[in-house]
Amino acid sequence: MTTNHTLKLRVGETRVSVQNDQFAQGMQAGYMLFLTEQQGKPLSDAQIYELIAQSIYHVRTTTTYNAGFVVGWIKGLLETKPTTARSQVSTLSREALQEA
Repeated sequence: MTTNHTLKLRVGETRVSVQNDQFAQGMQAGYMLFLTEQQGKPLSDAQIYELIAQSIYHVRTTTTYNAGFVVGWIKGLLETKPTTARSQVSTLSREALQEA
């Protein structure tokens, strides 16, 4: 579902304008999964491939949500400074409000 507002979120050094709630929700979920389950752990190319492939074709959510999930997970993977899941939720909310 597209909303009447645009969120501007940062992925690495790139700002992404998000107008779709499902994409934004998927992005947050993927990011949180990375922070809570994979951050700081070694990953193989096979594990990364499997996560992306399974996420894209997940049948219980929309393709838009799935695309956002993958982007959010990759956002976590690309971060250079560690952060906690709790602090990141408030950071994402503040960024969205500042850019709105």
